[in-house]
Amino acid sequence: MEFRQLLQQLKETDLEESRRLIAEQASALDDQAAFGNLLASEALDQVFANPATSLKLAEQLIFLGEYFQQPYSKALGLKAKGDVLKTIVYTRQQWNV
Repeated sequence: MEFRQLLQQLKETDLEESRRLIAEQASALDDQAAFGNLLASEALDQVFANPATSLKLAEQLIFLGEYFQQPYSKALGLKAKGDVLKTIVYTRQQWNV
């Protein structure tokens, strides 16, 4: 499966289903680290446009790193999750002023 196709499927499914998809597609991913970078980039792109999607992608990236035992992908996922949570909190604070 092509990276962009899998990314689109991950964006459209819930978190549990996306974890199942990642586990099923593990053998088909030629370069897990490259896919992790794509997920991280998309999570960053979605931070302001759709924070919920960004958070889901960050969680998927953390799972990908754990599943493939790749600390770099997991770290990217944790960073992406922190970025989106920081943005959500900041946005809420601005609206409460």
